[in-house]
Amino acid sequence: MKRPNSRSDHCPRTTRQQAQHSTAIRPAKLCRRARLLSRSRLDDIASLPLLLLLVAVISLVTTPPSLAFTRHVQREADRFGLEITQYNYSAANAFVKLQTDALAVPRPGLLNILWRQTHPPLGDRIDFANDYHPWREGAPLQYGDRFK
Repeated sequence: MKRPNSRSDHCPRTTRQQAQHSTAIRPAKLCRRARLLSRSRLDDIASLPLLLLLVAVISLVTTPPSLAFTRHVQREADRFGLEITQYNYSAANAFVKLQTDALAVPRPGLLNILWRQTHPPLGDRIDFANDYHPWREGAPLQYGDRFK
């Protein structure tokens, strides 16, 4: 009767003579690694590293889209605040003060934005606050129907 943790028949056993020769070790190491990845039961504690790797990969893939959505929502919140108050200078000044108090980088790198930023970069928010004023041109407000 085979023990559950015994070596498979397809994995070669190495003798002391073969272990001294470097090419004999490689197939044995590959077989051990293949056995680690070939867990058939998820309730086995040995499959925990594989599950953690799977969770990490899923998190790595799903983080940028979810953070992009939160940045979009925050941008729309900035737009709504500007439309309801029409105080562009005050909003931009508040973002500058926030940046200096928090010692934040106004324009972080792309990887930082994709995987870490839940809000738009402060430099972009300042530019948006200074440039967004459709009421000056008589253009319709995007959220004008929600307030009078």
